[in-house]
Amino acid sequence: MRMIYSGKYKAPGQLFWRKIQDVKGDVIENGVRVIIFTDESQLHLPIDAMVKWDRSRFLFIKKRMNDEAGQELRINEGEQE
Repeated sequence: MRMIYSGKYKAPGQLFWRKIQDVKGDVIENGVRVIIFTDESQLHLPIDAMVKWDRSRFLFIKKRMNDEAGQELRINEGEQE
């Protein structure tokens, strides 16, 4: 199963967020965040860049974790009353 997601990033010293789309994966290698797009191109960001992903990335990762565990995992999304 493959997921395509989007997000935005802001590198240190930048004032504005830059939108990124058609992301198929992201990893951290040798102190650099590598974002991989569907066309196999890559964006290399410093490790201290801020990145915000859309909710679909979270849901995809949660589903993969549930499938691997064989049960529904409870994710703590903050304090609940």
